[in-house]
Amino acid sequence: MILNKRFVCWDDFDSALKGFQKTTYTRYIQTESRLLKDVRFKYLFVTFYYTFGHKGKSKGLKVKQKSSKFRVRLEEQGYVIKSYNMLHNHPCSSLWMVCDPWTRRLSSEEKENLKPVILHCESADEVIESIKKGTGEQVTAADVKGMKATLSTGCCTRKQVMGMLRQKGEVREHLENGYATRICFSSYDQMQLYRKYPEVLCIDFTEYAFRCILLRRYSLFQLVVTDNCGRGQTVMSAWKRKKACRCDMDLI
Repeated sequence: MILNKRFVCWDDFDSALKGFQKTTYTRYIQTESRLLKDVRFKYLFVTFYYTFGHKGKSKGLKVKQKSSKFRVRLEEQGYVIKSYNMLHNHPCSSLWMVCDPWTRRLSSEEKENLKPVILHCESADEVIESIKKGTGEQVTAADVKGMKATLSTGCCTRKQVMGMLRQKGEVREHLENGYATRICFSSYDQMQLYRKYPEVLCIDFTEYAFRCILLRRYSLFQLVVTDNCGRGQTVMSAWKRKKACRCDMDLI
């Protein structure tokens, strides 16, 4: 399909490479190249490596399958493949390549069309089935979770968030100079659990796991009880801007 052929311009070769990858269920990325100031002949040469399970970016990328590669070079007003090694250490089949996240990606248009289903359907299985019917792509639950995070706008105000928390349990907000320094929340189920096992308590301080993702570096504390089987279960969560370990026990 691409070997032993001469391509009159870079766009022709690029189109042929895409067709080759689609037919053989493979994917190659550029690792070396030399640009030219020519619209028709974009590169003097390009080296392609076969990769699996990564986005098509060469910067900082550890290519897993280095045994398969080829170089295309501009010669006599056309591109030809000068050297190649096309061996793979796995079958080139659609059944195998479904393991590659890159082959399961949806286009921007497909994501936009399926956005209501992805965001508002709670069952990952239903989302997977809808995507398969709409696009023919077989995605996984992890893919659905990633798309939800990408498509979510996160436009709720603090007042709206506090309102949603109050619908599910009790929440208490402590303010200093107009800023929330501590937010404690306990759901109705957690309150019942605490009343059942009030004698064994501990504070689970998980600041280092969460401080990089929480707004304004809030630390997350969890109030944990131990049930009759010795299992720790959370009965209250507290987000704090300070490292004080005091929680509002009277909340629950």
